[in-house]
Amino acid sequence: MKIVRWAWLVITIFCLGCLTWAVSAQVTPTGIWQMNWSPDGEQLAMADWNSLVYVLDASGTLQHTLSGHSRRATSVAWSPDSEMLATGGADDRFVNLWNPLTGTLINQIPSSIDALYEGVFNLTWSPDEESLLATSFDTFQFWETTSWTALEPSRSGTLIDAEWSPDSSLLAVSDIYYLSFFNGQTLVRDDLDNDVISNLEEHPGPLSWNSTGQLLAVTDRYDPLVSIWDVPSRTRITTFTQGSEIFTDVVFIAPDRVATITEGGTLYILNTDGDVIAVTETGVTEARSLAWNPQLGIFAIGGAQTFVSDTGISGLPLIALNDVLPPGSIEINTTTAPGLTLTDADTFLAEGATIGD
Repeated sequence: MKIVRWAWLVITIFCLGCLTWAVSAQVTPTGIWQMNWSPDGEQLAMADWNSLVYVLDASGTLQHTLSGHSRRATSVAWSPDSEMLATGGADDRFVNLWNPLTGTLINQIPSSIDALYEGVFNLTWSPDEESLLATSFDTFQFWETTSWTALEPSRSGTLIDAEWSPDSSLLAVSDIYYLSFFNGQTLVRDDLDNDVISNLEEHPGPLSWNSTGQLLAVTDRYDPLVSIWDVPSRTRITTFTQGSEIFTDVVFIAPDRVATITEGGTLYILNTDGDVIAVTETGVTEARSLAWNPQLGIFAIGGAQTFVSDTGISGLPLIALNDVLPPGSIEINTTTAPGLTLTDADTFLAEGATIGD
């Protein structure tokens, strides 16, 4: 009888395992997980949940398909000079460094032995090019970028997002419950007052610095909320909420202008008082990443329905800022990428235009 009971237990566990696998397979994310324009505005990198990373040129043409991650590519980060692309995967304990012009792998940098055991969530490069950060579940890892030495020890904590200030003096991070700051050079908690900002019942998510390093915009992972903080005083100066949809990404597009997108694909342009300057429906469902190109004055929006195939790229709207904002409401840098004039961009990247159409 004991053998029979053990046999039934094994069969039950096996069946439950199969059911769990089947349910998991049905809810496995698809499409683009994260994307970023290169600092020079000439290339767009996209991390796909299918393990691949795609590099496009400024006109939306696919240049390279980078294969170097186990199952799921999750993050892309450009070096400040645009000459290297760092990529991470959800099942890997390393970061790949690529030459984005040729699509060749330059280096694969491992983490220290106890870091990134749950893969790479996010990557960010310091503007002074001296440090690269990879975040994971309950750990995060820094590298010094001259010798690519992993700085020890790896740090504990789950960072949802992290971004250096423009002068590399501070590293702003959103962890599970707090918005906090690290010293940008020593990579320890900053020694200024209020370096950890605790907000009960808030869950900070993606964040963005403005170009002066004075303001920080932060979303909330569970509530439809965008907050703008004055960093020197560590005080929140603005909150913006609209409807019930979560804001999945946010980016400063000017010192006093913020762009943010909801999960359902609604794009808002705000001033730092929280007033809505413009709003547009992008047609994206399950939007995850909002990438801003200041040289061309365009947004790229990716998400669960963004796919790359033999027939082209679908579900990737490129939206011109001039097509969204009221005339004269903001000045933009009209510097264009080689081979593409701003007039061409306004024509090709009209509101709602999609690569591959």
